[in-house]
Amino acid sequence: MRWLKTCAVRWYQRAVYWLGLLRWRNPSVCSNQETLDLLSSGSDSLSRFGDGELRCVMGEDICFQKADPRLTARLREILGSDEPGLLVGLPEYLHGPVNYTEARRRDWAAFHREYRHLWLRYLRKGRRYVSASVTRPYMARTGKSDCGPFFEQWKRLWQDQDLVVIEGEQSRLGLRNDFFAPARSVRRILCPPSDAFDAYDAILAAAAGMEKTALLLIALGPAATVLACDLHRLGFRALDVGSIDIEYDWFRTGAVAWDPVPGKYIHDAGEAGTIVGPADDPAYEAQIIARISRREG
Repeated sequence: MRWLKTCAVRWYQRAVYWLGLLRWRNPSVCSNQETLDLLSSGSDSLSRFGDGELRCVMGEDICFQKADPRLTARLREILGSDEPGLLVGLPEYLHGPVNYTEARRRDWAAFHREYRHLWLRYLRKGRRYVSASVTRPYMARTGKSDCGPFFEQWKRLWQDQDLVVIEGEQSRLGLRNDFFAPARSVRRILCPPSDAFDAYDAILAAAAGMEKTALLLIALGPAATVLACDLHRLGFRALDVGSIDIEYDWFRTGAVAWDPVPGKYIHDAGEAGTIVGPADDPAYEAQIIARISRREG
C-alpha cells in the first residue's frame, strides 16, 4: 500500500510538471554579461530573484528569512511589475545553456522541476528579465577565465561614487579586499543578519534618509529585492548585489569550494561559514552610520 501511494504521488508530481510546461513557457532572460552591460550603460536599479526569493514568492521559509505574507505579496508584485528603470532578475539558468558545474545544473534542474509551474504565473508576459545570477559569476562556473574582467566591470559601477552599503551586520561587504576601492566614500547601514524583513520599515526609513546622489548597494536576502524596488521608486539608484563580494573573495583566492571567508557570514559555506568573529578593522567600523535591530521593524 505504501508503494502504491509513493507511485501515485510521483505520477501526480510529474503530471503537474508537464502541465506546467505546456501552460507556461520560460521567460526571456538576459545573460550575466548582458545584464552587467545594462547596469554599466545606464542608471537602472536592480531587484533579483534567486532560488531563495522564488521560494519566498511561494510563501516558504528559507534559511535566513522566515515566511511572511507581506514579503510574499511584495515579491509577487515586483515579479509582475514593469517599473521604468528597474531591472528585475531571474536565474540565468532560464537564459539557456550556461557553463555551470554539474552539481549546480542538477540543483537548478531539480528546483525547476518541482517549482517552475508555481512561480511562473506571477511573471509579466512579454517582459525581458535580466539575470539574477549576475552577482554569482565565479564559484558555480566551470569556465572562469572571464571572471577578472567581469569583476572589474562591476567595480567601475561605483568609480568615484559615494556608496551606502545596506547589509546584514555580519555580511561585511568589502572587508579586507579592494572591491570598493574605486568608490569616493563608503557608509554602511547594518541590519539584522537573518529575518531582515521583520525590520523592513526601519531599514527603508534609514536608507531613504540618504542623499539621492549616493549609490545604494543592498545585501539582505529577499528583503533586498523589495528594498531595491522601493528605493528606486523614491528616486535612488539601488542595486541588490547579493553575494557578489563573497564571489569576489573566492575569485581572489582561487577557491574551488564554498569555503568560509574570515570575518564574513556565508550560509553557502555550511556551519563553518556561520561562525563569524569581530571585524577587527577600524576603517570598516568608521563607515557604520546606523545599526538596525529586529525590534525596530
